[in-house]
Amino acid sequence: MLSIKNKDSNSIVSITKHELPKETEILLAPDNTLEILQVLKGDVEIQLLDKARPFDLQSGRYFVIKPRSRGMNVLAKQAASIRIIKIAPLNVRRFTKGLDEVATGVYSSSISPTVGSANSSSLDDLIKDDEDAPKNLNQKRTFSSSLDMIKKANGQIKVKDLYSTLNVSKSTLEHHFIQEIGLTPKEFCKIEKLNYFIETYKQNQLETLTELSYRCGYYDQSHLIKDFKHFLNTSPKKYFKSMIA
Repeated sequence: MLSIKNKDSNSIVSITKHELPKETEILLAPDNTLEILQVLKGDVEIQLLDKARPFDLQSGRYFVIKPRSRGMNVLAKQAASIRIIKIAPLNVRRFTKGLDEVATGVYSSSISPTVGSANSSSLDDLIKDDEDAPKNLNQKRTFSSSLDMIKKANGQIKVKDLYSTLNVSKSTLEHHFIQEIGLTPKEFCKIEKLNYFIETYKQNQLETLTELSYRCGYYDQSHLIKDFKHFLNTSPKKYFKSMIA
Protein backbone atom coordinates (compact mmCIF):
# COMPACT_ATOMS: atom_id res chain seq x y z
CA MET A 1 0.00 0.00 0.00
CA LEU A 2 1.37 3.42 -0.95
CA SER A 3 0.64 5.73 1.97
CA ILE A 4 0.37 9.38 0.99
CA LYS A 5 0.22 12.64 2.92
CA ASN A 6 0.32 16.00 1.20
CA LYS A 7 3.05 17.45 3.39
CA ASP A 8 5.44 18.26 0.55
CA SER A 9 3.69 20.20 -2.20
CA ASN A 10 7.02 20.48 -4.04
CA SER A 11 6.76 16.77 -4.80
CA ILE A 12 3.96 17.29 -7.30
CA VAL A 13 4.96 18.48 -10.75
CA SER A 14 1.60 18.10 -12.47
CA ILE A 15 -1.68 16.18 -12.52
CA THR A 16 -3.33 15.49 -15.87
CA LYS A 17 -6.31 13.45 -17.00
CA HIS A 18 -6.62 11.93 -20.47
CA GLU A 19 -9.80 10.65 -22.13
CA LEU A 20 -8.79 8.13 -24.80
CA PRO A 21 -11.24 6.88 -27.45
CA LYS A 22 -10.92 3.24 -28.52
CA GLU A 23 -7.70 2.45 -30.42
CA THR A 24 -6.20 5.85 -29.53
CA GLU A 25 -2.46 5.99 -28.90
CA ILE A 26 -0.50 8.81 -27.28
CA LEU A 27 3.27 9.19 -27.07
CA LEU A 28 4.62 10.57 -23.78
CA ALA A 29 8.11 12.03 -23.79
CA PRO A 30 10.47 11.22 -20.91
CA ASP A 31 10.71 14.21 -18.56
CA ASN A 32 12.80 13.02 -15.58
CA THR A 33 9.76 12.65 -13.31
CA LEU A 34 8.30 9.61 -11.61
CA GLU A 35 4.79 8.98 -12.93
CA ILE A 36 1.85 7.61 -10.96
CA LEU A 37 -0.58 6.36 -13.60
CA GLN A 38 -4.12 5.46 -12.61
CA VAL A 39 -6.44 3.75 -15.07
CA LEU A 40 -9.83 5.22 -14.19
CA LYS A 41 -11.82 3.42 -16.90
CA GLY A 42 -11.10 0.73 -19.45
CA ASP A 43 -7.82 -1.10 -19.97
CA VAL A 44 -4.74 0.36 -21.59
CA GLU A 45 -1.50 -1.04 -22.95
CA ILE A 46 1.79 0.74 -22.45
CA GLN A 47 4.96 0.27 -24.45
CA LEU A 48 8.22 1.68 -23.13
CA LEU A 49 10.35 2.34 -26.20
CA ASP A 50 13.43 0.80 -24.58
CA LYS A 51 11.56 -2.39 -23.65
CA ALA A 52 10.77 -5.22 -26.05
CA ARG A 53 7.35 -6.17 -24.74
CA PRO A 54 4.25 -4.04 -24.05
CA PHE A 55 2.07 -4.86 -21.07
CA ASP A 56 -1.48 -4.20 -19.92
CA LEU A 57 -2.65 -1.88 -17.16
CA GLN A 58 -6.03 -2.73 -15.69
CA SER A 59 -8.53 -0.20 -14.37
CA GLY A 60 -8.83 0.38 -10.65
CA ARG A 61 -5.09 0.25 -9.90
CA TYR A 62 -2.15 2.61 -9.76
CA PHE A 63 1.10 2.00 -11.59
CA VAL A 64 4.27 3.80 -10.58
CA ILE A 65 6.79 4.36 -13.38
CA LYS A 66 10.31 5.48 -12.53
CA PRO A 67 11.95 8.25 -14.60
CA ARG A 68 12.20 6.94 -18.14
CA SER A 69 15.17 7.11 -20.50
CA ARG A 70 12.89 6.80 -23.56
CA GLY A 71 9.36 7.67 -24.63
CA MET A 72 6.26 5.68 -23.68
CA ASN A 73 3.28 4.81 -25.89
CA VAL A 74 -0.11 4.51 -24.19
CA LEU A 75 -2.73 2.63 -26.22
CA ALA A 76 -6.41 2.47 -25.31
CA LYS A 77 -7.71 -0.91 -26.49
CA GLN A 78 -11.18 0.33 -25.61
CA ALA A 79 -12.46 3.76 -24.55
CA ALA A 80 -10.37 4.61 -21.50
CA SER A 81 -9.66 7.32 -18.98
CA ILE A 82 -6.30 7.73 -17.23
CA ARG A 83 -4.81 10.14 -14.73
CA ILE A 84 -1.08 10.83 -14.51
CA ILE A 85 0.52 12.39 -11.44
CA LYS A 86 4.11 13.47 -11.98
CA ILE A 87 6.52 13.52 -9.03
CA ALA A 88 9.73 15.55 -8.86
CA PRO A 89 12.96 13.49 -9.26
CA LEU A 90 14.17 14.35 -5.76
CA ASN A 91 11.33 12.21 -4.35
CA VAL A 92 11.59 9.12 -6.57
CA ARG A 93 13.09 6.63 -4.11
CA ARG A 94 10.42 7.00 -1.46
CA PHE A 95 7.60 6.34 -3.92
CA THR A 96 8.77 2.90 -5.02
CA LYS A 97 9.76 1.32 -1.73
CA GLY A 98 7.70 -1.77 -0.95
CA LEU A 99 5.81 -1.86 -4.24
CA ASP A 100 5.63 -4.88 -6.54
CA GLU A 101 7.78 -4.45 -9.65
CA VAL A 102 5.71 -5.77 -12.56
CA ALA A 103 8.29 -4.76 -15.18
CA THR A 104 11.67 -3.05 -15.09
CA GLY A 105 11.03 0.36 -13.57
CA VAL A 106 7.24 -0.17 -13.36
CA TYR A 107 5.53 -0.89 -10.05
CA SER A 108 1.97 -1.80 -9.10
CA SER A 109 0.15 -0.30 -6.13
CA SER A 110 -3.20 -0.82 -4.43
CA ILE A 111 -3.86 2.83 -3.55
CA SER A 112 -7.47 3.91 -3.03
CA PRO A 113 -7.52 7.68 -3.57
CA THR A 114 -10.04 10.05 -2.03
CA VAL A 115 -11.77 12.79 -3.96
CA GLY A 116 -11.04 16.31 -2.78
CA SER A 117 -12.97 18.57 -5.14
CA ALA A 118 -15.12 18.36 -8.23
CA ASN A 119 -12.12 19.13 -10.43
CA SER A 120 -9.33 17.02 -9.00
CA SER A 121 -8.64 14.19 -6.62
CA SER A 122 -7.10 14.88 -3.24
CA LEU A 123 -3.42 14.05 -2.85
CA ASP A 124 -3.88 13.11 0.81
CA ASP A 125 -3.37 9.48 -0.13
CA LEU A 126 -0.72 10.07 -2.77
CA ILE A 127 2.41 11.42 -1.09
CA LYS A 128 4.42 9.07 1.03
CA ASP A 129 6.03 10.08 4.32
CA ASP A 130 9.75 10.53 3.90
CA GLU A 131 10.47 7.60 6.19
CA ASP A 132 13.08 6.13 3.88
CA ALA A 133 15.09 9.32 3.29
CA PRO A 134 18.71 8.42 2.52
CA LYS A 135 20.83 8.08 5.63
CA ASN A 136 23.67 9.62 3.67
CA LEU A 137 22.66 13.27 3.82
CA ASN A 138 25.71 14.32 1.82
CA GLN A 139 24.46 12.19 -1.07
CA LYS A 140 21.02 13.80 -0.84
CA ARG A 141 22.52 17.30 -0.81
CA THR A 142 24.82 16.55 -3.74
CA PHE A 143 21.99 15.07 -5.76
CA SER A 144 19.67 17.96 -4.93
CA SER A 145 22.32 20.56 -5.85
CA SER A 146 23.04 18.84 -9.15
CA LEU A 147 19.32 18.80 -10.01
CA ASP A 148 19.11 22.54 -9.32
CA MET A 149 22.10 23.25 -11.56
CA ILE A 150 20.73 21.16 -14.43
CA LYS A 151 17.24 22.65 -14.23
CA LYS A 152 18.51 26.24 -14.06
CA ALA A 153 20.55 25.54 -17.20
CA ASN A 154 17.59 23.81 -18.92
CA GLY A 155 19.83 20.78 -19.39
CA GLN A 156 22.46 22.84 -21.21
CA ILE A 157 25.34 22.02 -18.90
CA LYS A 158 28.29 19.68 -19.21
CA VAL A 159 28.45 16.81 -16.74
CA LYS A 160 32.10 17.57 -16.00
CA ASP A 161 31.03 21.04 -14.84
CA LEU A 162 28.62 19.40 -12.40
CA TYR A 163 31.10 17.21 -10.59
CA SER A 164 33.75 19.90 -10.76
CA THR A 165 31.49 22.51 -9.15
CA LEU A 166 30.13 20.07 -6.58
CA ASN A 167 33.62 18.74 -5.81
CA VAL A 168 32.73 15.08 -6.35
CA SER A 169 34.13 12.48 -8.74
CA LYS A 170 32.34 11.53 -11.94
CA SER A 171 31.75 8.00 -10.66
CA THR A 172 30.32 9.30 -7.36
CA LEU A 173 27.88 11.63 -9.10
CA GLU A 174 26.77 8.87 -11.50
CA HIS A 175 26.28 6.51 -8.55
CA HIS A 176 24.03 9.07 -6.83
CA PHE A 177 21.89 9.51 -9.95
CA ILE A 178 21.55 5.79 -10.65
CA GLN A 179 20.68 5.07 -7.03
CA GLU A 180 18.18 7.92 -6.71
CA ILE A 181 16.35 7.79 -10.07
CA GLY A 182 17.92 5.17 -12.34
CA LEU A 183 19.30 7.62 -14.93
CA THR A 184 22.83 8.89 -15.50
CA PRO A 185 23.57 12.64 -15.19
CA LYS A 186 24.16 12.77 -18.97
CA GLU A 187 20.77 11.17 -19.71
CA PHE A 188 19.10 13.52 -17.24
CA CYS A 189 20.64 16.59 -18.91
CA LYS A 190 19.64 15.46 -22.41
CA ILE A 191 16.06 14.76 -21.32
CA GLU A 192 15.86 18.11 -19.56
CA LYS A 193 17.04 19.88 -22.72
CA LEU A 194 14.58 17.91 -24.86
CA ASN A 195 11.68 18.97 -22.65
CA TYR A 196 12.87 22.56 -22.68
CA PHE A 197 12.72 22.43 -26.48
CA ILE A 198 9.23 20.88 -26.45
CA GLU A 199 7.87 23.54 -24.09
CA THR A 200 9.61 26.33 -26.04
CA TYR A 201 8.11 25.04 -29.28
CA LYS A 202 4.59 25.08 -27.81
CA GLN A 203 5.00 28.77 -27.01
CA ASN A 204 6.80 29.78 -30.23
CA GLN A 205 5.31 27.81 -33.09
CA LEU A 206 5.93 30.64 -35.56
CA GLU A 207 9.69 30.13 -35.28
CA THR A 208 11.40 27.48 -37.38
CA LEU A 209 12.76 24.28 -35.86
CA THR A 210 16.26 25.46 -36.77
CA GLU A 211 15.83 28.74 -34.89
CA LEU A 212 14.39 26.98 -31.85
CA SER A 213 17.04 24.27 -31.89
CA TYR A 214 19.79 26.90 -31.61
CA ARG A 215 17.95 28.69 -28.83
CA CYS A 216 17.56 25.47 -26.85
CA GLY A 217 21.21 24.45 -26.99
CA TYR A 218 21.31 22.13 -30.01
CA TYR A 219 24.17 22.48 -32.49
CA ASP A 220 21.75 22.42 -35.43
CA GLN A 221 18.47 20.87 -36.55
CA SER A 222 20.11 17.51 -37.33
CA HIS A 223 21.31 17.36 -33.71
CA LEU A 224 17.74 17.99 -32.56
CA ILE A 225 16.35 15.31 -34.90
CA LYS A 226 18.93 12.82 -33.63
CA ASP A 227 17.77 13.32 -30.03
CA PHE A 228 14.09 13.00 -31.02
CA LYS A 229 14.86 9.74 -32.84
CA HIS A 230 16.71 8.41 -29.80
CA PHE A 231 14.24 9.40 -27.09
CA LEU A 232 10.94 9.24 -29.00
CA ASN A 233 11.66 7.14 -32.09
CA THR A 234 10.14 9.84 -34.30
CA SER A 235 10.95 13.21 -35.84
CA PRO A 236 10.09 16.57 -34.24
CA LYS A 237 7.55 17.37 -36.97
CA LYS A 238 5.74 14.03 -36.58
CA TYR A 239 5.78 14.32 -32.79
CA PHE A 240 4.26 17.80 -32.74
CA LYS A 241 1.75 16.92 -35.46
CA SER A 242 0.49 14.02 -33.32
CA MET A 243 0.24 16.32 -30.30
CA ILE A 244 -1.76 18.93 -32.20
CA ALA A 245 -4.03 16.26 -33.65
